[in-house]
Amino acid sequence: MRNILYAQLFFILIIAFVTSTKSYAFNVAKHISNVNGLTNNSVNCILEDAEHTIWIGTWDGLNAYNGREITTFRYSKNNPNSISNNVIRQIIECKGSLWIATDNGINRLDKRTRQITRYYLRTDNKVPNQEKSFILGKSAAGDIICLIKGLGFFVYNDSEDEFNPINTDFASHIKDYSVSDSDRMLFLLNNGNTVHLTYNLLVNGGKQSDLRTVDIQTPVDKIFLSKDRFILNKDNKLFLLNPDFTVSQCIELDSSKPVSQVILAENKMYVSFIEGGCIHYDLKKNTFTYLNELSSQLSVFTLYSGSQNILWIGTDGQGLIQLYHYDSLFETVHTSHPVRCFCEDEDGNILIGTKGSGINSDRNKRKRNKTVKSCNEGIDRLSE
Repeated sequence: MRNILYAQLFFILIIAFVTSTKSYAFNVAKHISNVNGLTNNSVNCILEDAEHTIWIGTWDGLNAYNGREITTFRYSKNNPNSISNNVIRQIIECKGSLWIATDNGINRLDKRTRQITRYYLRTDNKVPNQEKSFILGKSAAGDIICLIKGLGFFVYNDSEDEFNPINTDFASHIKDYSVSDSDRMLFLLNNGNTVHLTYNLLVNGGKQSDLRTVDIQTPVDKIFLSKDRFILNKDNKLFLLNPDFTVSQCIELDSSKPVSQVILAENKMYVSFIEGGCIHYDLKKNTFTYLNELSSQLSVFTLYSGSQNILWIGTDGQGLIQLYHYDSLFETVHTSHPVRCFCEDEDGNILIGTKGSGINSDRNKRKRNKTVKSCNEGIDRLSE
């Protein structure tokens, strides 16, 4: 029994040492791939739902990760309750359902029943010949909007369970769009210009003459929406917009790599690159650092800021990476000899009895272990 107790104490000390006044922080990177059950290692989009399930859209199927196991959803020709296409581009949560944009159609997934309803919105049901042909948005009231390249804007009617067209005269000029939580809409046009109007104006027959231009004096490559803020990207420059669509901050990146995603988290900004790597930008100090946990050669498709300050990183070929800051109440105490026993003295110092190296103290916050007693034989017991 005594030997078992010593073995347990030795294991605890080797792994970690409890402290009550200090914590030790470091970044933890956890990889989730097809080895863990992911349908594909190329991740296009990520969403954390209200129940904190992580939904992962890949190039070959949809995945739901609950922290322990992965549930997969894939297209099956003989199963009408399967998703319409395996290339997942976008996931939105609304009123207990997930809305999923694929390369061929929109899908509504009831999270409770796992029932899937497909909406192709095309009379021929053929797969579109261009990427991101279906782009979803959600209004402040929970209306689901869809832009279909070549067809225009549609809004979902819950009572009829169908998408109804929105009459506009500028949909054919739109390359991408986003809707903020306050119903502000930003459009990226095919010529690189960015324009805006409100969702209410769009659904009530908004025309091209109603569009207002974002004044940044340069064509834009991509637009992003994070924490209800719009961000524009042109080459190695980022433009963070105010709610009135004026430029709040212009950031020049120290990289010529194409940007894949930009997200905001408190006073930080994360920027990922298609050709590899990700940076953390401090918006207050205007400084940046590369995330050392990611290889500069690892292509990143998407980023997502989840609960508990977890950064989710979708890669091209390496699956999903879960990155978080870990504050540990444990510190490793290294000794040169096996540990026999330990105790805490009245000053809060830990005395460690060893075999062959006497008694060691963790005094001075363990900056250096100090031998307080040396003897030829091992110490089997310490007590006050």
